[in-house]
Amino acid sequence: MEFMNILLGVVLIGLTLRALKLSIATFNWQKTTGVVGIGPIDEYRGYIRVKGNQLAYGYQVGGKEYFSKRIVAAIPDNLFAYLIFFNSKSFAQNNFEHGQTVDVFFNPNNPSQSCLIQGGAKYVLIEFAIWCVLYLLVLASWQ
Repeated sequence: MEFMNILLGVVLIGLTLRALKLSIATFNWQKTTGVVGIGPIDEYRGYIRVKGNQLAYGYQVGGKEYFSKRIVAAIPDNLFAYLIFFNSKSFAQNNFEHGQTVDVFFNPNNPSQSCLIQGGAKYVLIEFAIWCVLYLLVLASWQ
């Protein structure tokens, strides 16, 4: 059991460091323009029902068209931090309009990897804190 506790902790720290590295790397990504699309969403992502406005955007790099939903590169749309900060109807409506032209930051080595907000380390740390609480609850339940 002790090995599992250590393994879970190492995995949690490793994933957080990977996400922090990605959030820092976005400051070196190139910039292009994209167009925002906003539409309603009501679906299940795993066991979590997601309701709100789904924001997506399209952009071109080297004549090829790409689409993404990533607002912050290091926070995918199925993590708690995304659901808390970016999935609400008010976030999309207060910050973007359907058809609006926006700056898109993309990885020059992999143009399909993009975001609208560079950095995002604070969201990674919030997600890390949420998972630490869950990790501690699991540890407590095992004892």
